[in-house]
Amino acid sequence: TIGFSLMEAKNVEPLIGDRRVLGRHVRMSLFDNSDVLSNVHSIPAINSKEVPNVWKFSSKASLLFPKDDENTCFLRTNDVDIKLCILFELCALLEMSEVKNKSGTKERKRNIIEVSVGWGMLPLFTSDGTAIENKSYDIRLYSGSPFSKEAFAKEFTEKKSFFQTLIHGNKHPRLNIKVWKLGQSVLDEINQLPESICSFLSAVPVMAKYRQIMCDALIRDKNYGPRQDPALAVFPTICNQSDLLHLLSLIWERKTRSVSQKNMPKLQAVLQKKFGECVLLLWPILHMHEFPAYIEGYERIGAVCFLHS
Repeated sequence: TIGFSLMEAKNVEPLIGDRRVLGRHVRMSLFDNSDVLSNVHSIPAINSKEVPNVWKFSSKASLLFPKDDENTCFLRTNDVDIKLCILFELCALLEMSEVKNKSGTKERKRNIIEVSVGWGMLPLFTSDGTAIENKSYDIRLYSGSPFSKEAFAKEFTEKKSFFQTLIHGNKHPRLNIKVWKLGQSVLDEINQLPESICSFLSAVPVMAKYRQIMCDALIRDKNYGPRQDPALAVFPTICNQSDLLHLLSLIWERKTRSVSQKNMPKLQAVLQKKFGECVLLLWPILHMHEFPAYIEGYERIGAVCFLHS
Protein backbone atom coordinates (compact mmCIF):
# COMPACT_ATOMS: atom_id res chain seq x y z
CA THR A 1 0.00 0.00 0.00
CA ILE A 2 1.44 3.35 -1.04
CA GLY A 3 0.32 6.97 -1.14
CA PHE A 4 1.50 9.18 -3.97
CA SER A 5 0.94 12.58 -5.54
CA LEU A 6 1.13 13.48 -9.21
CA MET A 7 3.13 16.71 -9.30
CA GLU A 8 3.53 17.60 -12.98
CA ALA A 9 4.21 16.22 -16.45
CA LYS A 10 6.89 17.95 -18.51
CA ASN A 11 7.68 18.00 -22.23
CA VAL A 12 4.23 16.63 -23.08
CA GLU A 13 3.63 16.74 -26.80
CA PRO A 14 1.20 19.63 -27.43
CA LEU A 15 -2.08 18.93 -29.15
CA ILE A 16 -2.08 20.44 -32.65
CA GLY A 17 -4.91 21.08 -35.04
CA ASP A 18 -8.16 23.01 -34.89
CA ARG A 19 -9.93 20.64 -32.51
CA ARG A 20 -11.03 22.21 -29.25
CA VAL A 21 -9.59 20.65 -26.08
CA LEU A 22 -12.37 20.07 -23.54
CA GLY A 23 -10.21 18.70 -20.77
CA ARG A 24 -7.16 16.72 -19.73
CA HIS A 25 -6.84 13.93 -17.20
CA VAL A 26 -4.62 11.04 -16.15
CA ARG A 27 -5.85 7.48 -15.78
CA MET A 28 -4.04 5.04 -13.48
CA SER A 29 -4.35 1.43 -12.35
CA LEU A 30 -2.41 -1.53 -11.01
CA PHE A 31 -0.52 -3.26 -13.83
CA ASP A 32 1.77 -6.29 -14.19
CA ASN A 33 3.14 -5.62 -17.71
CA SER A 34 0.35 -7.65 -19.26
CA ASP A 35 -2.98 -7.10 -17.45
CA VAL A 36 -4.83 -4.38 -15.55
CA LEU A 37 -5.37 -5.73 -12.01
CA SER A 38 -7.48 -3.02 -10.36
CA ASN A 39 -10.03 -0.35 -11.06
CA VAL A 40 -9.05 2.54 -13.33
CA HIS A 41 -8.83 5.80 -11.40
CA SER A 42 -8.73 9.26 -13.01
CA ILE A 43 -7.64 12.73 -11.86
CA PRO A 44 -7.93 16.03 -13.78
CA ALA A 45 -4.93 17.91 -15.17
CA ILE A 46 -4.34 21.67 -15.38
CA ASN A 47 -2.79 23.21 -18.47
CA SER A 48 -2.04 26.81 -19.50
CA LYS A 49 -1.66 28.29 -22.97
CA GLU A 50 1.60 29.95 -21.91
CA VAL A 51 3.25 26.57 -21.17
CA PRO A 52 1.34 24.03 -23.31
CA ASN A 53 3.83 21.20 -22.80
CA VAL A 54 3.44 21.13 -18.99
CA TRP A 55 0.53 19.47 -17.18
CA LYS A 56 -0.03 20.19 -13.50
CA PHE A 57 -2.36 18.30 -11.18
CA SER A 58 -2.83 20.70 -8.26
CA SER A 59 -3.21 24.45 -7.97
CA LYS A 60 -1.73 24.41 -4.45
CA ALA A 61 1.99 25.05 -3.99
CA SER A 62 2.87 23.20 -0.79
CA LEU A 63 5.57 20.79 0.31
CA LEU A 64 3.33 19.41 3.07
CA PHE A 65 1.41 16.16 2.71
CA PRO A 66 -1.53 17.22 0.48
CA LYS A 67 -4.00 14.53 1.53
CA ASP A 68 -7.08 16.53 0.45
CA ASP A 69 -5.88 17.33 -3.06
CA GLU A 70 -7.19 15.52 -6.11
CA ASN A 71 -3.64 14.72 -7.17
CA THR A 72 -2.91 12.66 -4.02
CA CYS A 73 -3.96 9.03 -4.37
CA PHE A 74 -3.36 5.62 -2.87
CA LEU A 75 -3.03 2.11 -4.23
CA ARG A 76 -3.67 -1.05 -2.25
CA THR A 77 -2.87 -4.60 -3.27
CA ASN A 78 -2.23 -7.85 -1.41
CA ASP A 79 -0.07 -9.23 -4.23
CA VAL A 80 3.71 -9.23 -3.84
CA ASP A 81 5.15 -9.50 -7.34
CA ILE A 82 8.24 -7.77 -8.67
CA LYS A 83 6.34 -7.09 -11.93
CA LEU A 84 3.67 -4.98 -10.26
CA CYS A 85 3.59 -1.29 -11.13
CA ILE A 86 1.20 1.64 -11.47
CA LEU A 87 0.29 2.36 -15.08
CA PHE A 88 -0.37 6.02 -15.91
CA GLU A 89 -1.95 7.28 -19.12
CA LEU A 90 -2.26 10.96 -20.04
CA CYS A 91 -5.50 11.58 -21.94
CA ALA A 92 -7.15 14.55 -23.62
CA LEU A 93 -10.77 15.12 -24.63
CA LEU A 94 -11.20 16.72 -28.05
CA GLU A 95 -14.31 18.07 -29.75
CA MET A 96 -14.88 17.46 -33.45
CA SER A 97 -17.54 19.90 -34.60
CA GLU A 98 -17.58 19.42 -38.37
CA VAL A 99 -18.12 16.13 -40.18
CA LYS A 100 -18.67 15.51 -43.90
CA ASN A 101 -21.79 13.64 -44.89
CA LYS A 102 -22.32 11.39 -47.88
CA SER A 103 -23.35 14.20 -50.23
CA GLY A 104 -20.03 15.98 -49.71
CA THR A 105 -21.42 18.95 -47.80
CA LYS A 106 -20.43 19.71 -44.24
CA GLU A 107 -22.84 19.38 -41.37
CA ARG A 108 -22.13 20.58 -37.85
CA LYS A 109 -22.16 17.67 -35.43
CA ARG A 110 -20.69 17.62 -31.93
CA ASN A 111 -18.52 14.57 -31.39
CA ILE A 112 -16.22 14.11 -28.37
CA ILE A 113 -13.25 11.77 -28.62
CA GLU A 114 -10.52 10.82 -26.15
CA VAL A 115 -6.91 10.53 -27.29
CA SER A 116 -3.86 9.19 -25.48
CA VAL A 117 -1.00 11.68 -25.12
CA GLY A 118 1.45 9.33 -23.39
CA TRP A 119 1.84 6.60 -20.80
CA GLY A 120 4.37 5.51 -18.19
CA MET A 121 4.86 3.05 -15.34
CA LEU A 122 6.02 3.36 -11.72
CA PRO A 123 7.36 0.01 -10.38
CA LEU A 124 6.19 -0.83 -6.86
CA PHE A 125 9.27 -2.94 -6.06
CA THR A 126 12.99 -2.69 -6.72
CA SER A 127 14.99 -5.38 -8.52
CA ASP A 128 15.74 -7.15 -5.22
CA GLY A 129 12.03 -7.33 -4.26
CA THR A 130 11.89 -4.53 -1.66
CA ALA A 131 9.26 -1.78 -1.76
CA ILE A 132 10.24 1.50 -3.42
CA GLU A 133 11.40 4.38 -1.22
CA ASN A 134 9.31 7.37 -0.20
CA LYS A 135 10.72 10.04 -2.52
CA SER A 136 10.14 11.77 -5.87
CA TYR A 137 10.32 9.82 -9.12
CA ASP A 138 10.57 11.01 -12.72
CA ILE A 139 9.13 8.34 -14.99
CA ARG A 140 9.49 8.31 -18.75
CA LEU A 141 6.35 8.76 -20.84
CA TYR A 142 5.97 6.77 -24.07
CA SER A 143 3.74 6.95 -27.08
CA GLY A 144 1.81 3.99 -28.47
CA SER A 145 0.52 1.20 -26.27
CA PRO A 146 1.87 -0.17 -22.94
CA PHE A 147 1.23 -3.67 -24.29
CA SER A 148 3.92 -3.18 -26.96
CA LYS A 149 7.67 -3.55 -26.44
CA GLU A 150 8.56 -1.09 -29.22
CA ALA A 151 8.68 1.88 -26.83
CA PHE A 152 11.28 0.21 -24.59
CA ALA A 153 13.40 -0.70 -27.61
CA LYS A 154 13.19 2.87 -28.87
CA GLU A 155 14.36 4.22 -25.51
CA PHE A 156 17.40 1.92 -25.61
CA THR A 157 18.44 3.08 -29.10
CA GLU A 158 17.90 6.76 -28.22
CA LYS A 159 19.78 6.68 -24.92
CA LYS A 160 22.10 9.68 -24.61
CA SER A 161 25.46 9.93 -22.95
CA PHE A 162 25.99 11.90 -19.74
CA PHE A 163 27.54 14.89 -21.54
CA GLN A 164 24.77 14.99 -24.15
CA THR A 165 22.19 15.10 -21.39
CA LEU A 166 24.17 17.78 -19.54
CA ILE A 167 24.46 20.01 -22.62
CA HIS A 168 21.09 19.52 -24.30
CA GLY A 169 19.01 18.44 -21.32
CA ASN A 170 16.47 15.64 -21.16
CA LYS A 171 13.63 16.55 -23.49
CA HIS A 172 11.75 13.27 -23.19
CA PRO A 173 8.21 13.55 -21.76
CA ARG A 174 8.29 12.75 -18.06
CA LEU A 175 5.83 12.49 -15.19
CA ASN A 176 6.95 13.56 -11.71
CA ILE A 177 5.45 11.54 -8.83
CA LYS A 178 5.98 11.97 -5.10
CA VAL A 179 5.60 8.84 -2.95
CA TRP A 180 4.56 9.53 0.66
CA LYS A 181 4.73 7.58 3.90
CA LEU A 182 1.24 6.80 5.18
CA GLY A 183 0.32 6.89 8.86
CA GLN A 184 -0.92 3.83 10.70
CA SER A 185 -4.46 5.19 11.14
CA VAL A 186 -4.80 5.71 7.36
CA LEU A 187 -3.37 2.25 6.68
CA ASP A 188 -5.92 0.69 9.05
CA GLU A 189 -8.75 2.31 7.08
CA ILE A 190 -7.24 1.31 3.72
CA ASN A 191 -7.03 -2.30 4.89
CA GLN A 192 -10.83 -2.32 5.14
CA LEU A 193 -11.11 -1.68 1.38
CA PRO A 194 -11.02 -4.24 -1.47
CA GLU A 195 -7.79 -6.16 -2.08
CA SER A 196 -6.86 -4.19 -5.22
CA ILE A 197 -8.01 -0.58 -5.44
CA CYS A 198 -6.72 2.82 -6.53
CA SER A 199 -8.46 6.08 -5.63
CA PHE A 200 -8.20 9.46 -3.89
CA LEU A 201 -6.49 9.32 -0.51
CA SER A 202 -9.05 11.81 0.80
CA ALA A 203 -11.83 9.31 -0.04
CA VAL A 204 -10.46 6.57 2.24
CA PRO A 205 -12.50 7.51 5.38
CA VAL A 206 -15.87 7.63 3.60
CA MET A 207 -15.11 4.47 1.59
CA ALA A 208 -14.12 2.60 4.75
CA LYS A 209 -17.34 3.74 6.45
CA TYR A 210 -19.35 2.51 3.44
CA ARG A 211 -17.76 -0.94 3.72
CA GLN A 212 -18.53 -1.08 7.43
CA ILE A 213 -22.17 -0.05 7.00
CA MET A 214 -22.57 -2.44 4.05
CA CYS A 215 -21.22 -5.35 6.11
CA ASP A 216 -23.67 -4.57 8.91
CA ALA A 217 -26.55 -4.40 6.42
CA LEU A 218 -25.60 -7.74 4.84
CA ILE A 219 -25.42 -9.40 8.25
CA ARG A 220 -28.93 -8.17 9.09
CA ASP A 221 -30.47 -9.04 5.73
CA LYS A 222 -28.20 -10.18 2.90
CA ASN A 223 -30.97 -9.99 0.28
CA TYR A 224 -32.78 -6.71 0.94
CA GLY A 225 -30.74 -4.86 3.58
CA PRO A 226 -28.55 -2.78 1.21
CA ARG A 227 -31.42 -2.16 -1.22
CA GLN A 228 -33.53 -0.53 1.47
CA ASP A 229 -30.82 2.04 2.23
CA PRO A 230 -30.69 4.71 -0.54
CA ALA A 231 -27.22 5.88 0.54
CA LEU A 232 -25.76 2.37 0.16
CA ALA A 233 -27.51 1.95 -3.18
CA VAL A 234 -26.19 5.19 -4.73
CA PHE A 235 -22.64 5.13 -3.31
CA PRO A 236 -21.17 2.79 -6.02
CA THR A 237 -22.50 5.15 -8.71
CA ILE A 238 -20.71 8.06 -7.04
CA CYS A 239 -17.47 6.04 -6.92
CA ASN A 240 -17.64 5.58 -10.70
CA GLN A 241 -17.45 9.36 -11.19
CA SER A 242 -14.14 10.65 -9.84
CA ASP A 243 -15.25 14.28 -9.52
CA LEU A 244 -18.28 13.33 -7.40
CA LEU A 245 -16.18 10.98 -5.27
CA HIS A 246 -13.73 13.78 -4.53
CA LEU A 247 -16.62 16.11 -3.71
CA LEU A 248 -18.14 13.50 -1.38
CA SER A 249 -14.82 13.10 0.45
CA LEU A 250 -14.69 16.86 1.08
CA ILE A 251 -18.30 16.89 2.34
CA TRP A 252 -17.61 13.90 4.63
CA GLU A 253 -14.53 15.58 6.11
CA ARG A 254 -16.47 18.77 6.90
CA LYS A 255 -19.51 16.96 8.30
CA THR A 256 -17.47 14.71 10.61
CA ARG A 257 -14.97 17.35 11.74
CA SER A 258 -17.10 18.32 14.75
CA VAL A 259 -18.13 14.77 15.74
CA SER A 260 -16.91 14.00 19.26
CA GLN A 261 -14.92 10.81 19.76
CA LYS A 262 -15.70 10.67 23.49
CA ASN A 263 -19.11 8.96 23.36
CA MET A 264 -18.01 5.69 21.73
CA PRO A 265 -21.32 3.75 22.14
CA LYS A 266 -23.20 6.35 20.05
CA LEU A 267 -20.30 7.24 17.74
CA GLN A 268 -21.02 4.58 15.12
CA ALA A 269 -24.71 5.49 14.97
CA VAL A 270 -23.81 9.17 14.53
CA LEU A 271 -21.30 8.41 11.76
CA GLN A 272 -23.80 6.16 9.98
CA LYS A 273 -26.35 8.98 10.02
CA LYS A 274 -23.72 11.43 8.76
CA PHE A 275 -22.83 9.01 5.95
CA GLY A 276 -26.41 8.94 4.72
CA GLU A 277 -26.67 12.72 4.86
CA CYS A 278 -23.44 13.25 2.91
CA VAL A 279 -24.25 10.74 0.17
CA LEU A 280 -27.82 11.99 -0.32
CA LEU A 281 -26.53 15.54 -0.77
CA LEU A 282 -25.22 14.37 -4.14
CA TRP A 283 -28.46 12.64 -5.13
CA PRO A 284 -29.80 15.66 -7.11
CA ILE A 285 -26.62 15.85 -9.22
CA LEU A 286 -27.08 12.23 -10.29
CA HIS A 287 -30.77 12.55 -11.15
CA MET A 288 -31.31 16.05 -12.57
CA HIS A 289 -32.37 15.73 -16.21
CA GLU A 290 -30.88 19.09 -17.22
CA PHE A 291 -27.42 17.95 -16.19
CA PRO A 292 -25.22 16.82 -19.12
CA ALA A 293 -24.13 13.21 -19.32
CA TYR A 294 -20.99 12.45 -17.34
CA ILE A 295 -17.76 12.38 -19.37
CA GLU A 296 -14.49 11.55 -17.61
CA GLY A 297 -12.07 14.46 -17.79
CA TYR A 298 -14.55 17.05 -19.11
CA GLU A 299 -13.62 20.22 -17.20
CA ARG A 300 -16.92 22.05 -17.78
CA ILE A 301 -19.13 19.23 -16.49
CA GLY A 302 -16.96 18.80 -13.41
CA ALA A 303 -17.18 22.52 -12.66
CA VAL A 304 -20.98 22.46 -12.99
CA CYS A 305 -21.21 19.62 -10.44
CA PHE A 306 -19.14 21.57 -7.91
CA LEU A 307 -21.15 24.78 -8.39
CA HIS A 308 -24.52 23.03 -7.90
CA SER A 309 -23.29 21.25 -4.76
